[in-house]
Amino acid sequence: FAQFLNKNLGAAKRAGPNVVVTLSRHMGLFRYFTMPAAESKFWATAVRLEIKKHVPLALETLKFDFQVIQQKGAGASKMRQGVLTAVTGKDTVGKIEKIISAAGLKLAGVEVAPCSIARLWDRLDTPDAKAESQSYAHVLVDATSMRFLVIDRGVPVLFRELLWTQAPPSVEALRRIEFANSLRFAAEMLGAAPVSRALVSGRLPDMPAWREALAQDSGVPVEDADIDAPLGLRGGDWAAYAAVGAAAKFTVRNAVAVDVGQANKVSEEEVRAAKNIFIVSAVLTAYFIISGVYHQALYMIRSQDLGRYHREPRLEAIFKGKRERDIQTMIKAMQGRANTFDAINGGAGKLRPSLVLAELAKSLPPELWLTDIKFERPLKLGNGPESRGEPSKLTLSGYARAASRDEEAALVLKFKEELLKSKDIGTSLGHVDVTMNRKEEQLAATRLAHGPEFRQQTAFTFTMTPPKAGSGMMR
Repeated sequence: FAQFLNKNLGAAKRAGPNVVVTLSRHMGLFRYFTMPAAESKFWATAVRLEIKKHVPLALETLKFDFQVIQQKGAGASKMRQGVLTAVTGKDTVGKIEKIISAAGLKLAGVEVAPCSIARLWDRLDTPDAKAESQSYAHVLVDATSMRFLVIDRGVPVLFRELLWTQAPPSVEALRRIEFANSLRFAAEMLGAAPVSRALVSGRLPDMPAWREALAQDSGVPVEDADIDAPLGLRGGDWAAYAAVGAAAKFTVRNAVAVDVGQANKVSEEEVRAAKNIFIVSAVLTAYFIISGVYHQALYMIRSQDLGRYHREPRLEAIFKGKRERDIQTMIKAMQGRANTFDAINGGAGKLRPSLVLAELAKSLPPELWLTDIKFERPLKLGNGPESRGEPSKLTLSGYARAASRDEEAALVLKFKEELLKSKDIGTSLGHVDVTMNRKEEQLAATRLAHGPEFRQQTAFTFTMTPPKAGSGMMR
């Protein structure tokens, strides 16, 4: 048989080594039935139980494939699902594959004849006819048999076959297959859409009488269908049509997907597992992408921040070759020295020399001059009350110049009041002793600068100390 197959296929033009085999009723069974609706993960178990009801053979000796169909017909129910199955012997596919391989070919699929015929007839059906009705019946009559299929949205749901006992058959033989009852069974029990038209094809001499009888028996319009002309065949039969339909398995879009050969097909469980793996992989990939983008942006921001700092060779020399522990020790020592300087400078919130100079410059009238500023504060680094670092004395010496002595004295006293009003000096050094006098020897340098007309000026001394009981005195 392999040599015969190789010889005949070698003489024909073919696109490649792939072969799809369609099985006759002697080697493969077609069944369509309904079962209670279930989730896809339970389909394999449920279908095995249902097949036992519809196939009178031991399930252990069979190999089958199935396809769950969501029904939309008048008899359809949300509680039930349609199941299209193809069944063959467990060893049949292996034997076919062995023959195909011996001929130098590759087995691409194995299906049953009704599925192949449904693909062909549904492809040849006109688009206008499909728009009017998605469910129809096709009857094929020849000198030896009559076969018909009920096709709902491209899926074969009912197949009947009748072999003639006499030739040529009479129209009365049509009554034996109960054509009308079969159409009602498909709609009511199998959930198919009601058949609204039928097609008839064949080569009997009285085909018009057959067409009229089918129309009377079924109550639906019956049309002639020429199968041979579109395919370029002469005298085609059921087997030839099934072969053409099988050849179109991978080139024509069709709702039928059952394949008992399991070639290039994965199970429902494998599809779910692959889908779950894909989802998990997609989530992990998205996480790593987002994390990578975030860390890249963070790196760029920190890199820009570091780019603002200039390298200092002296600092690099200090820290070069040192470990983290050594650097931490250096930083602690530097912090200790900074704390000591803070205590020397007055500490946080205490009077500093810079603040004293700022307040003096702000409060000093234009007619007054300071010749000596002395800021005294004991440095004590202990923890006792006397170690607060507050200044103990501020001594200011200078002189005033005005039109009269009384005006000069008033300027000195105004200067004192301004100092006491200041935020820093007045709070820390609230007690002031004032001394004013006129000493010629102190102003000799000034007299030389201004000439004989220069008058003696009023010299003053402020001694400011922290506030204490009582008020300041002026001498």
